[in-house]
Amino acid sequence: LRGSGAAGFRRPEPAPARDLPKPSPDGQVLRQERELLAILVNRPLLAERHDEELAHLELGSALLNELKVAVLDCLAEQPELDSEALQRQLTALGYAASVEDVLSPAVYSLCAAARPEALQDLAERKLVSLLADFAGLRALGVVKEAEARFAADPNERTLALLEAARRDCEAANRRRDALAVH
Repeated sequence: LRGSGAAGFRRPEPAPARDLPKPSPDGQVLRQERELLAILVNRPLLAERHDEELAHLELGSALLNELKVAVLDCLAEQPELDSEALQRQLTALGYAASVEDVLSPAVYSLCAAARPEALQDLAERKLVSLLADFAGLRALGVVKEAEARFAADPNERTLALLEAARRDCEAANRRRDALAVH
């Protein structure tokens, strides 16, 4: 028998590739959300430069989204806050654990641009790249919704919406790829 040992043990056949679990993008998205927030907390000026995009950005983690809103609110009320003052303000508002999470060595080890000593230009390029990544994910979500609408009601209107969503997604992905910073 193929695969049998002395005691008649059979090695299990490896699962076909299609049956193997695919890695979840959730871990990567969560990592990117933490990187984005570390950049904002360490570089408050960048939040002001990109405030409109950030205001429309909905993070997948409710806790991190709350922290993003708190960062933007603090900076809207006191635009002169530097990183240390912003961290104190966020801690006073009850976000100490979230701030500690995003400013952790684990985040810094994967994203040099998020570190406090990173060059401003590098941090901004990474922030722009992350915003483009999130825009691409959002566009992909719109495509999936349009596909579901078209599948449920195939007509010229839903087809046109699907085609427009796909074009927007492709444009977002081209922008993301052009801005990619690691």
